[in-house]
Amino acid sequence: MKVNNEIHDNRGNTVQAGHIDSLHITSLAPLTTALNGLPPSAPSFAGRTAELAELAKHNFVVVSGLGGIGKTELVLRFAENNDFPGGRLLWNFHGYDDSKRTGASPALASFVRALGITQVPQEEAETAVLYRSLVAAREPMLIVLDNVRSAAQIRPLVVAKHHVVVTSRHLLTGLDAHQLELRVLPQHDAERIAGDTEIAKLCGRLPLALQIMSALRKTDPGHDWVGELRTVRLGLLRHDDLDVRAAFDLSYRALTIEQQRFFRLVAMQRTGMITVVNAAALAGVSIPEARRHLRDLRTAHLLEENNRFHDLVQEFADELRDRHDSLQAVIAAGDRFIDVQDYSSSAAGRYLGWLLISKLDEAGHVDHAAREEATRPYVHQVTKKYFLTLQKTFREMWADES
Repeated sequence: MKVNNEIHDNRGNTVQAGHIDSLHITSLAPLTTALNGLPPSAPSFAGRTAELAELAKHNFVVVSGLGGIGKTELVLRFAENNDFPGGRLLWNFHGYDDSKRTGASPALASFVRALGITQVPQEEAETAVLYRSLVAAREPMLIVLDNVRSAAQIRPLVVAKHHVVVTSRHLLTGLDAHQLELRVLPQHDAERIAGDTEIAKLCGRLPLALQIMSALRKTDPGHDWVGELRTVRLGLLRHDDLDVRAAFDLSYRALTIEQQRFFRLVAMQRTGMITVVNAAALAGVSIPEARRHLRDLRTAHLLEENNRFHDLVQEFADELRDRHDSLQAVIAAGDRFIDVQDYSSSAAGRYLGWLLISKLDEAGHVDHAAREEATRPYVHQVTKKYFLTLQKTFREMWADES
């Protein structure tokens, strides 16, 4: 079609047309967004009904727990079970991997691009303003900030209107959020994943360990997996990109040098709740220092809330102690521990368990000769103190009778 336009006047940037035969308006292409790209949860996911309900109740939640406890899997299942018409965003901050850790800037840039913006501001503050403006106009969204180490990593990404879920190995109490701490699975849920009662127990009901054993059992259904797991534990719990020892190691590396030493030595106590007095003795530190370090380990979820170690974490600490602490240092820790015990009852039997301090040979097997050498001083001292206490108790009893 031929168009004849009459221009009556031109005043700078304004053109006044006297007559237009036709006007063609081309609409802009719709924004390309990427708001539903979360990976699926693991098919082996089981249980967590109460935790999923708790997630739904609060708009801002920090899900924390030991490495391998299933924090991310819980959030992914939550995302699948609930409708978020505004979309879902996820960023992995790799908070415990020094080679991959990120701050807020790349997460903001990724989210802005996912929302359809191609030209991202260079300054973090400007990107944060743009991000908040974009999400403010959207229907309810799920924003997952995964694997976070500190509150500072994510503050610019927290928005009030939407459902924000943070996962971390630490209690991020600096955030004004609901705290959801994950524990190991109940036995029946652990058995559903592992497919075996004994394997569930040997895995300490830790979801990552259970997932690994479930996969391994499929590779060789006829193998005696229970027997092998009893023998090697952490050495067996790895498959493809899943590795329990590696998961624990990331948490351990996040500790200070002092906290690492404290962790290795305090894990020598094999039974019962670890008291501040016992911890101070084993690590050779003051009571205030022991109290602070115990709190730090609980905050990092390397120590359970009842001041006990998860079985697999304790085995991990044993491996580290064999690698980093001399036999003399370990024996000295045991001597200090024995010195603060109350032997007014048959405590010797209860405390002999933690004396099983093993040394590994080059092939990774327990060196029984080294174990005997390490435990001999303990057994002698425990036995001597125990019988001296019994002797004193009998004398007091005889005195009372006379």
